[in-house]
Order: sequence, then C-alpha cells, then structure tokens
Amino acid sequence: MSNEDFARNPKTPPEALAMLSTSPSAEVRRLVALNPSTPVPALRFLAADEDRAVREAVATNPMTPYDAFAAKEAPPAPVAEPMTDNLGSADFITDEPEEVPVQDAAPPEPAVVPAQFVPAGDLPKPRSLWQRFLALFGLGTR
Repeated sequence: MSNEDFARNPKTPPEALAMLSTSPSAEVRRLVALNPSTPVPALRFLAADEDRAVREAVATNPMTPYDAFAAKEAPPAPVAEPMTDNLGSADFITDEPEEVPVQDAAPPEPAVVPAQFVPAGDLPKPRSLWQRFLALFGLGTR
C-alpha cells in the first residue's frame, strides 16, 4: 500500500494519519485532510498548509473545529503517539532503559478488602417472592 492509500483509508489509525500530515507530498496531505479519522491536532496543522488544495480539504472535513483557521501562525506539527496493541505494549523497542522514579512512600492499601468468611449455616434463608410481596405491604411474617 502506498502513502496515498493509507491517507485515504478511514480505518487508518489516527497516529499514522498524524505522521502522514507532515508528508512532503501535497497529495498525501490533502488526502489526510479529507480523512474523517484524522485527529484534530493534525487538522489544525494542515489548516495552515502552504497548499491551497490541502487547506480546502481541511475545510470540508466534518471533524475540523471551527477555529482551525483562526490561528495567525501555523501550530506545531502533530506528534504521533506510539501505536499500541490491545495489551498496551508499544510496537517498538528502544535501546535506552526507561527511567523509573523511585517512591519512598508505603505501598497503597489494597483496593479490594477480602470479605470475612461466613459459614453457610449462618446465612439467612432467602425469602420467596411471595414472602417479599407480603412483607412489602406489611402482611407477611418474617
């Protein structure tokens, strides 16, 4: 597939469209501007494009915000976040180790507190639907 095909496809991930919005090809940028899946930061960037056809394509995109053409100068190029799979892992591996901040605080309390064990014989016997109906009107006995 070519860049034009990716830029044209509405199923192309927004991260890829953001990267394609900085393409040197005006045709690719125009197709990105027409794509309804293009993220708003990329549309704002393309609204200040030097090519008139690209700006016109941005104006026809239903996702373009009303104030996209109000900027006096071009906004910075959109930064594409790394694409992740459904498990949240990035598609790329870096050689540099990630710096993890050290926390001196105590570990947080568990969000789920285990319930106390109650023997089955100590549980109240569930009332039938009929008993609950009578109790609703104060007619039944417990």
